[in-house]
Amino acid sequence: MESTCQSMAEHIKRQAEKAEPLIKKGFEKLRSFLEEEEKKLLNNLKKEEEKKTKLVEEKKDSMGKKIKSLSSKIKTIKKEMEEMEPITFLREFEDVLKRALGDTEEEAEDLSGCLIDMPKHVGNLTFEIWRSMRNICPYSPVLLNPNTSCSLTVLSDDLTTVENTYGRLNLPSNPERISCVLGSEPVIDYHYVWEVQVNAHKYWDIGVIKAKKVEGANLWSRVTCLRSRSEQFSSTARHSIEVAGTSTPLTLDEPPETVRVELDQEEGTLSFYDGKSKLLHALEHDFTEDVLPFFDSYHQKEPVKFLPIDPWISLDPCAYMLMV
Repeated sequence: MESTCQSMAEHIKRQAEKAEPLIKKGFEKLRSFLEEEEKKLLNNLKKEEEKKTKLVEEKKDSMGKKIKSLSSKIKTIKKEMEEMEPITFLREFEDVLKRALGDTEEEAEDLSGCLIDMPKHVGNLTFEIWRSMRNICPYSPVLLNPNTSCSLTVLSDDLTTVENTYGRLNLPSNPERISCVLGSEPVIDYHYVWEVQVNAHKYWDIGVIKAKKVEGANLWSRVTCLRSRSEQFSSTARHSIEVAGTSTPLTLDEPPETVRVELDQEEGTLSFYDGKSKLLHALEHDFTEDVLPFFDSYHQKEPVKFLPIDPWISLDPCAYMLMV
C-alpha cells in the first residue's frame, strides 16, 4: 500500500505537469481567436464608416448642386413674377411650386440608410463572439478517462484518441484502472450518441458498462458491446454482440470503419450503426443503472478516435430558451 501510494503521488505530479501547459495552450488559442475577431469586427466597422461617410459626402455634393439649381429657379421665378401679369402668374402657380419643391422632396427619401447599422456591429456582441467560437471549439460527447486505461494504451492530450504502446507505461495501480478505457462521465441524457473511428482494425470492443463497480463482480459480465475479433495474420474479422457475458454471432456485409452508438435509456434500446448510418444491430435492455461508454482494443496499427460533433445553437425568442 505504501508503494502504491508513492506511485500515485508521483503520477499525480506528472498529471499536473502535463495538464498545466495544455490549459495554457487552450487559453492562448482563445486569446488569439478573440484578438483576430476584434480586428475583424473593428475593420468591418471602419469599412462601413468610410462607406457611409462617402455616401453622405456624395449626397452633400449632390445637394449643393441642387441648391444652386434651386437658387437659379428662385431667381427665374422672381423675374417671372416681375414680368408676368398677376393673373397669368396665379394661373401657373402650381406648376411653379412643383418646379421649386420637387427636388427637395425627392432628396429627403434618398437620405435613408446613410447611418451606421449599430445593431449589426454591437448588438448581442459577446453572444455572437461566443457563437462564432464553435469553429475552434470542437466538442466530444465522450471524453476518455486516463485513470482507467491499462498500461498498454496511451490517450491523446484531448482525451479522445486511443493508441497502443509497444511497452508498458509506468502507471499506478489505482482501483479505477481496468483492462479497457472508460468514458469520464456516466451517460445521463435519455438519448445519447457517440461515434468511434476504428479504421481497418479488427480487434476491438465498443459499448457501455455499468458505472458502479461491484466488489468481487466479474467486470465483463456487466458489459454490453459490439465486438470484433480476428485471428493472427487474418484479413477477416468475426463480429458479435456481447451482453452480460453472453456472446451472439453477428454477420456483417463488411467491417465498419466507423461505429456510431445510440443509447436511448427511455426506450431501453442500444443501437450500433456503421459510418453510412446503416443499422448493424439493435438490442433492448432495461437500463436501471448509470452506464459509461467504454472502448477496448488490441494490437492497433493506427490510433482509434472518438469523433467530435458539430455543436449547434438554437434560439427560441418566444420561450426565452437557448439550446446548445
